[in-house]
Amino acid sequence: MLRTFYFASLLVFSLLLSCAESKDNKLKAEGEKAYEDLKEFVTKVENMAAADLEDTTLIWENMAGELKEKYYHLEEEVDGYIEIYTPQQRETIQDFKERFRIALNNKQKNFDDARARYRLRQDLLGTEAVSEDLSLINAENITATFQKFVNTVIKNKDVYTPRDWEMIEGWWTALNDRKVKLQEQLRPADEEAIAKKQAEYLELRNTVSASAAEAGHTPS
Repeated sequence: MLRTFYFASLLVFSLLLSCAESKDNKLKAEGEKAYEDLKEFVTKVENMAAADLEDTTLIWENMAGELKEKYYHLEEEVDGYIEIYTPQQRETIQDFKERFRIALNNKQKNFDDARARYRLRQDLLGTEAVSEDLSLINAENITATFQKFVNTVIKNKDVYTPRDWEMIEGWWTALNDRKVKLQEQLRPADEEAIAKKQAEYLELRNTVSASAAEAGHTPS
């Protein structure tokens, strides 16, 4: 009788121990999955932040909200298993959090820069200038484009940053290159009007450069 009780107790203990081990293994597996999911997601966001930004619309702003929501969910999952992680894993988790913050901030900065560039470009060149090579600017609208460009620069010259001036110079060069390609199609009146705006722009840039030099910096 005593032996039977002993073996029964041993069997119950073994079952309880097996259940406990099974529960621990399940908890560890879930914790490892949460850890790997967070790691994979942060790496994905870092790669996304390093990629060129092709869209200057609100798509990124919507995506940023979705990424934050997804991240907070994964972070909450990991925090729920924090007690089972090794000290090294806990330190790495903190690193994941910082890496995500940096990646998202970098991507947001790139987006803000791209949006500002897009808006400035549209202000200067108009809605017809949708391609980098200005191929949609033709003999019919290039004179108006020169006028818009120079008039806008004159109007806003005091608010442009050195970075703005770098972009303005690049677009000005591209616009003049486009004029060369269209040269044979231009009428004398167009040539005269464009030459006038070129002279105005050159005078403005000389004035701005002189003022910037006096202030200790020269726009590119």
